[in-house]
Amino acid sequence: MMQDLKNNKVAIIFYGMIRNYSLPSKTIKKHIIKPNNGDVYYFGPSYTDRPSNSHYGKFDKDGFLMENPKSAKDSVFSAEIGDFVETYSDCIKDYKTHDLKFSFFEEEADSVSGRDEWLFQLNPARVLSMFYNMSGAIEEFLKSSNENSLSYDACVLMRPDLVFYNRILPQAEDGKIYIPKAQGISERGETYDGNAPVYFYKNAYTGEYIPGGRKITFNDQFLIMTQKEISTFKGMYDEVKDMMKRKVPLSPETLFYLMTKNRFLDIVINADWVYEIYRNDTKLISNIIDSPELRDIDRYHPSLNEKTKSRSEIKGYKSL
Repeated sequence: MMQDLKNNKVAIIFYGMIRNYSLPSKTIKKHIIKPNNGDVYYFGPSYTDRPSNSHYGKFDKDGFLMENPKSAKDSVFSAEIGDFVETYSDCIKDYKTHDLKFSFFEEEADSVSGRDEWLFQLNPARVLSMFYNMSGAIEEFLKSSNENSLSYDACVLMRPDLVFYNRILPQAEDGKIYIPKAQGISERGETYDGNAPVYFYKNAYTGEYIPGGRKITFNDQFLIMTQKEISTFKGMYDEVKDMMKRKVPLSPETLFYLMTKNRFLDIVINADWVYEIYRNDTKLISNIIDSPELRDIDRYHPSLNEKTKSRSEIKGYKSL
């Protein structure tokens, strides 16, 4: 039976570092919080790194990653938690921070996986840090909503630095998890087809299997579940550490995908949710004149010349 969306009540559960959140908050309020009578919850570190353009990695001529900037140890400083709370002051229900440093997650990673298990030169300490924040966000949400007898039709687990371009009206059902079809908008103004791939894994001891070929994709930036289903992810940090011990591929999407599969959740993909991560180099306003497609519709436009190339045409650099 379809929900009465007029009375929809949604929890927005933010996790992770507080960075680049101010501008995205406007679209999050417009497209998610206000249409859904939303309440905000947050859990993450008391510190943050300085936003940069380090999501671009260096690739060789065959497209293989040579340098992964996400493995660099960025300097950190105190997060603007007061400003963040003020930004969502009209809808925030609860928030909490922790003081665990990156060195803690490095030690945790060393205890559950070896260097030969790494993928794309990505230190699994970053993966553990992410899942610790996710797990903490879920647990604090469940604790707070239980103490205050609050129930929700849907729970949105997401990063706070996402910009949305259309309205999200969750219609969550038990037994399902909802994800976008893809993240980001290309320089041609088109949405992408698919999220990050999940990687081959089989385990005869546990009966777990993920097909090879990278045909399955998953999203760990924006997920929707019922309150009942999100409660099953309580304690997911310890679950992820155990998965690392049994050699599940060390990509966040693969780990989260396998957790949903182990809960027998149906993955529902929504192609209508359009969003992107807001970074320092995100162009705030763009149109057809900024797009490579301009060559296809107005070849003699004055802004076109042979020396102008889009980032996608620069050989050796791709977005991670």
